[in-house]
Amino acid sequence: MKKVLAVAIVTMCLGTTGVFAQDVNTAKVDTTVVNNSQAPADEFVKMDAHDLPQDVQLALGKEYSGNTIKEAYIATKGEEKLYKVVLVSKDGKDTTVILTEKGEIKK
Repeated sequence: MKKVLAVAIVTMCLGTTGVFAQDVNTAKVDTTVVNNSQAPADEFVKMDAHDLPQDVQLALGKEYSGNTIKEAYIATKGEEKLYKVVLVSKDGKDTTVILTEKGEIKK
């Protein structure tokens, strides 16, 4: 009788663990979908440099003439859009600049 009771307890424990593991895997999939669907408002998301607004491009050309755009990012904070642009100088040094949609340099 003790052996039957022990087998029943072990079977119940293994069955519960299997259900718990399934719930965890489902939660991971849901989290991934949520994270990929929308970035938090304070994070920059990579974008194509060709899609930078004209005011941003003009400000960069004026202030950082001779540099090349390496990467461009966008973030929305409330109603304001910010652009983070990584520039490379002729000597290979990276410079990061943050600008508003109107081309005003923040950093």
